[in-house]
Amino acid sequence: MIVDTGANVTIMREDIAQQLNEKIIWTPSCVTLQTVTGGKIPIIGKMNFKITFGNSAYSHTVYVAKITDNFILGLDFSEKYNFILDFKDSSLHSTTEDVTLFRKGVSEIKPCYRIIASSDFTIPSRQELILKGYTDQEKNFRLGVFGYPDFENFPKGVLVASTLVDITKEAIPVRCANVSDKPKIIKKGKVWATCIPLT
Repeated sequence: MIVDTGANVTIMREDIAQQLNEKIIWTPSCVTLQTVTGGKIPIIGKMNFKITFGNSAYSHTVYVAKITDNFILGLDFSEKYNFILDFKDSSLHSTTEDVTLFRKGVSEIKPCYRIIASSDFTIPSRQELILKGYTDQEKNFRLGVFGYPDFENFPKGVLVASTLVDITKEAIPVRCANVSDKPKIIKKGKVWATCIPLT
């Protein structure tokens, strides 16, 4: 399972859904999901599904689609059940549960790529955008996951989504949000995300 703060909905792979023998609710063929790179994923349908964390089970409606990953837990689940993702402790917190996502010490991979702004960007207040960046480092792996840059001079109130990306692309899409009440400016050449290899 992937916990993706950049995904607005929760998605299950089609063959996994079929193995569960649960009823798939049909959706119109014109309904599609849009990926961070702008690609379209056709929706097979929706289904009601119980997701278990710790000692609690949560009933949630998930989309069924032809995706590579088995299951993508989206932002809709976190918002519905008031889960908070803690990157520092690699855990999900709710009013009743504290769930560790990764065991510390098992895979300590430091960010090895800097994602640099390709031009000056202005992010309006309370808005989310997909902006283009690049890396000036040698590309020794293909797939990576964005991390929040740990820099003192990074604009306060700007969030960077933890998203799976193809690092070999010339223009690397970075999904970010300005949660403050003022526009935020990211200058050309500034590092505004980090990327770790997917292992």
